[in-house]
Amino acid sequence: MSHRRCSVWLRTRCARMLNAMIATFAIIGACVAPPAATETPVAAAGDLTVLAPAAIVLPSSAALYFAVVNHGNSDDTLLGISCTTARAVELHQSLEMHGVIRMRAHPEGFAVPAHGRLVLEPGGRHAMVVAPDLDETPRALDLTLHFARAGDVALRVPVVDPSDLATGDEAHS
Repeated sequence: MSHRRCSVWLRTRCARMLNAMIATFAIIGACVAPPAATETPVAAAGDLTVLAPAAIVLPSSAALYFAVVNHGNSDDTLLGISCTTARAVELHQSLEMHGVIRMRAHPEGFAVPAHGRLVLEPGGRHAMVVAPDLDETPRALDLTLHFARAGDVALRVPVVDPSDLATGDEAHS
């Protein structure tokens, strides 16, 4: 196979895999409830509190969902997330264009408005753990959230089954 044909084949194969992954998260997103506002904070830094974290692990990635509440008078920004057992964690937003759901990367991060909240949820803003180094499905992922003003927040995110989120039983205990 020539280099040019191999390159076209590889791009086509990668595009198909990406579309399948996006479709999988879209299906999960249709069944998952967003974090409840009454959840007990699981982490805090400065004026920020983190609520209802959950991770859904797939064979080659994981999706992260949680809410951040800003009780302060100044906006903040979630700049990124790190995980010691993954190649990277990327911030994304799912958008529907012409009946097709696509993920758009947000390397600039997500705003957390003063006296407001940022919600990472299926079908909207979320974080993707890229190439997690997992021998088996873990019970939790250890992450660090990086904020512009509040600094770093260490967070243990429980791994849940999508059906647990659909019923609102996030099992955060």
